[in-house]
Amino acid sequence: MPQNLETLAKETAASHAMMNSPVSFVPALLTYYASGEITLPELAARLERTTLDAQFYYFRMPKADIEMNLKLFMNEFKLANDLNDLLLGRPISQDDKESIDSRIAECLTRYLDSVRETDG
Repeated sequence: MPQNLETLAKETAASHAMMNSPVSFVPALLTYYASGEITLPELAARLERTTLDAQFYYFRMPKADIEMNLKLFMNEFKLANDLNDLLLGRPISQDDKESIDSRIAECLTRYLDSVRETDG
């Protein structure tokens, strides 16, 4: 596991935009994973279940709210989509851990870079 995966997850969770986004559950799940509280297959399963729950509520919002959320949380949705593409739709085993950890760290780094660009 990249040593900084837990740090990246915590920095992502501390992003003001992430804290207020409909996908604010993502960094919490990644922090649990990075700290060893859940396994890679558990991360994938929880991400899928929580994403489906969030989508259920999100798509029942008024259209104007959906459009506003898309504008406000574009970076956060991109991160969630990237992680879903990485972890969902295929069997995940602990054997994939090193490669996937590295790719998760890349996703988080891209997100944090995009937030820094937006803020400043």
